[in-house]
Amino acid sequence: MSVPKGCAEASSCEGASSSAVCSLDSPGHGPTTGPDKNQREERASQLRMRAKHALSRRDFSGACRLLTEAIALCPQSYKLRRLRSVANACLNEYEFALEDAEAVIRLAPGVTDGYYHKGYALYHLKMFGEAAKAFQEGLKLSPHDRALRQGFWDSVTLLSQEPAIDETAKESERREQGAESTLQNAPNS
Repeated sequence: MSVPKGCAEASSCEGASSSAVCSLDSPGHGPTTGPDKNQREERASQLRMRAKHALSRRDFSGACRLLTEAIALCPQSYKLRRLRSVANACLNEYEFALEDAEAVIRLAPGVTDGYYHKGYALYHLKMFGEAAKAFQEGLKLSPHDRALRQGFWDSVTLLSQEPAIDETAKESERREQGAESTLQNAPNS
């Protein structure tokens, strides 16, 4: 699989809008009304824009830090979790990317991005069966999504090769052990 959706084109992930990050992401789940809520939303939007800029500069660690701060302000924002999943995947931190992808699915089950990012993280954790299931769940929502379809087939292909991969590794290990025992049993000259 190539880079995660959003890694290469991170600056265009969600457009340039600075719409409210908290309340518009998860209706009914955001903080209560009032000036404090508006301040949190504005700060989270600023942090999200800075994080998107960091992603476009390939500063994935910086993006993660900014998004973590924004998520603390708006924990119900699936958009913030999705972006942090992208940043973590770009850092090869697939366990963290998976956690955020699962949060995206919990917060916005009708958004296919969560399933894509979950599948992507599982694929790179070499959990090909689970990855295929995640991609398949996304395909139920969007049957023509090319990235989901490609991820599904990549996962299925590697899943079908898994026993062969395991056998190749075991055979290599047996040869190494055989070579070691031959050296240990060889007479000293």
